[in-house]
Amino acid sequence: MMVPPASARSLRSPDPSLRTVRSLQATARRLSQAYEPLLRRLQLRRQEYLVLALLWERDGRPLPSIASRLRVTETMATAWVVSMVGKGLVERDRAGASEDVWLTEPGRALQALAPRVPSALLCHVLAWLDHDEMEAMEHGDPPAGRGPAAAR
Repeated sequence: MMVPPASARSLRSPDPSLRTVRSLQATARRLSQAYEPLLRRLQLRRQEYLVLALLWERDGRPLPSIASRLRVTETMATAWVVSMVGKGLVERDRAGASEDVWLTEPGRALQALAPRVPSALLCHVLAWLDHDEMEAMEHGDPPAGRGPAAAR
């Protein structure tokens, strides 16, 4: 008898929390695949887009604040910011008590294109849901099919 791979077994597991975790992982992977081409057109990596989104919300953030909001270490956030400085998207100001990160003109200019990313993601998510699932969601019922909402 052939034993299915662990990932296939966990999707059929009677443990609902394990099925939920696997479903969320699959959803995250599909979302990443959906917005990667959009970011590639902007010549951005996902983490650069996230840093820019924070700075578009409020420019001049301290580096520890960026790391905290993105739930990464300061070392990781610093590496991302250094890369973005090299691309001319942000500047670092180390004059104060903490290191602040500021948008440059090219970084600000990308903001005009940024709304396309979340709206394109929404289109992908909606495409995953069929009509019955959409109706169920409108009535507050959990959808039973595929897609991100099925993970609930």
